[in-house]
Amino acid sequence: MKSMKRMILSRRNICAIALTSLVVALLLIGACAPPAAPSPTAPPATQPPVTTPPPSPAPAPAPTLTINSPVVNASLAPGSVTVSVNVGNFRLAPPGQTNVAGQGHLHYYKDVEIPTTPGKAAVTAPGTYKVDPGTTMTWDNLTPGTHTFGVQLVNNNHTPLEPPVTAKVTVTVTAPSTPTTTPSPAPAPAPAPTLTITSPAANASLPPGSVTVSVNVGNLQLVPPGQTNVAGQGHLHYYLDVEIPTTPGKGAVTAPGTYKADPGTSIVWDNLSAGTHTFGVQLVNNNHTPLEPPVTAKVTITITATTTQQPTTPPPTTPPPGGGVDYNY
Repeated sequence: MKSMKRMILSRRNICAIALTSLVVALLLIGACAPPAAPSPTAPPATQPPVTTPPPSPAPAPAPTLTINSPVVNASLAPGSVTVSVNVGNFRLAPPGQTNVAGQGHLHYYKDVEIPTTPGKAAVTAPGTYKVDPGTTMTWDNLTPGTHTFGVQLVNNNHTPLEPPVTAKVTVTVTAPSTPTTTPSPAPAPAPAPTLTITSPAANASLPPGSVTVSVNVGNLQLVPPGQTNVAGQGHLHYYLDVEIPTTPGKGAVTAPGTYKADPGTSIVWDNLSAGTHTFGVQLVNNNHTPLEPPVTAKVTITITATTTQQPTTPPPTTPPPGGGVDYNY
């Protein structure tokens, strides 16, 4: 066993010594050999060009919407109000077309919440919204009070943009003012008609026969009787020895022979008997009814009795002397 181990160790030593000798020999050979010619240098490899990717396009600016008029909290007169808007970054087109990005129209609202549910038509109750591609809209017949006007940009199919683009403004419509006009003075009432008997005089004593009654009339136009009633117009009724009838709305007539209707200011009563007589006169309407209040006048006179004259007896004549005749009687 020991001899085997020695043999293995001696072999290892021999190999180590041989390897060392080989290395030393190679080093000596290299040192004595002439220098080798330099190998040609290879050209540098061509690098592909470096390209910078183009920048991503900037996103389209967001649509804008503002209300130009009316202004917030404005006080407006009753009637019509025009809402004007300004639209930016959005192309307005008539509604009902196929949806196109960046294109649509306007919905105008009155006194309602603006509907902004995505994908759902942005409409409200009839009469509370209007659809238009224009930038102005008029609301008519606005009642006094507070009103809110809303506006929204929508797609061609009436649905809201995403995100919604809206604007609104609140105003006050004032109540109509009552003009402070000074009432014109009431016209002065027409002067009342007047009537006076100018002849005969009261308590006059007149001879038998005919008597003319004359009157003076003021503030009434005298016209022939029987026409349609006209205020301030009429004629006269003359009465003889009767009470003057003044019942409103009833013809102011008396028994035949005791009254006369005439537009003139004088009348003649014939064949008056001796004694006391009363002449009455009344202003009446065209249809013979009394005025209201009645306008009358009367006068009482006396017709004297006829005096019978007794025949006178002439004195006796004395014949002239000598029996002659006298022609101067």
